[in-house]
Amino acid sequence: MGCLLLGMTCCWVRHDGDRLVGHLGSTRAAIVVEPDAVAADCFNTRRAILLKHSVRRLANAGQYVDLDAGYARWRSTGEMAHRLLRAGIQYVQGFSVNVANRQTTRHSYRWGGSSRTSSAGAEFVIDTSRNGLGPPPDESDRDDESCNPRRQALGQAPTARTGMPGLAALLWSKLPGESDGICGGETTYLFSRTRARRLTVNSPFVPAEGRQLAAVADVSPTGHGRGHRKLVRWTRPGTL
Repeated sequence: MGCLLLGMTCCWVRHDGDRLVGHLGSTRAAIVVEPDAVAADCFNTRRAILLKHSVRRLANAGQYVDLDAGYARWRSTGEMAHRLLRAGIQYVQGFSVNVANRQTTRHSYRWGGSSRTSSAGAEFVIDTSRNGLGPPPDESDRDDESCNPRRQALGQAPTARTGMPGLAALLWSKLPGESDGICGGETTYLFSRTRARRLTVNSPFVPAEGRQLAAVADVSPTGHGRGHRKLVRWTRPGTL
C-alpha cells in the first residue's frame, strides 16, 4: 500500500494539492496525508521530498496536517521517527497511527508515544474506527482476517479530550461500515450495512441497547445490482 508511480505522485503535488487548498479556502480541516506512504517498503528519498513538499503546502495554507505513520508492529519506533523527520514532520501538527487498522488503542498509544519521543515531540492521533476487539488472528493461509474480517468492532468514540500526554485525538478516520473491497463476503468498496452492523454488534464500546438494536436491524446486502454507483476515489500522493 501507499506506492504510486513517482510521476503520478508528482502530479498530485503540483496539481491536486493546489486544488485541495483552493477548495478548502478559509475552511480549516484536519488532513491525514497518505495512509501508509511513510511506512511502505517503497519509501525513499524521492518520495520523502515529495511528501515534505505536499505537507508544507497544506500546512502553509493553514490546515491541520498529520503525516501517516502506519501502525504498531509494522516498523520499529526508531525507524518510523527517522522516516517521519525525512517526510517533513517538523512542518506539521503531527502524525496519525492505525488508520484503517485494528491494533488496540493501548498498543497504538505506546508505539506512537515512543515514535513521538524520537520525532521532535510531535503530537499524534489514533484511528479507533474498528479496533474495538484488537487485531484479528494473523494466519498466513487466510485473507479474510485482514480484508473485511468478521472479528472487528467499533473502538472508542472520537474525542479530542484524551487525557493522554502527546495524544491529540482519537478519530474514526476509516468510515465505519466502509468495505475493504471484494473480500470477506462483500462485493463492493462502498458502505456496507452488513459491515456497519457487525462493527456495532461486536463493540464493547457501544451500549447494550445500541448493540441489540443493531442486531435486529433489517440489513440488505450491498452489491453491484441495479442502482449501484461507480466508486470514485480521490488518490493522494503515494496511494494505490
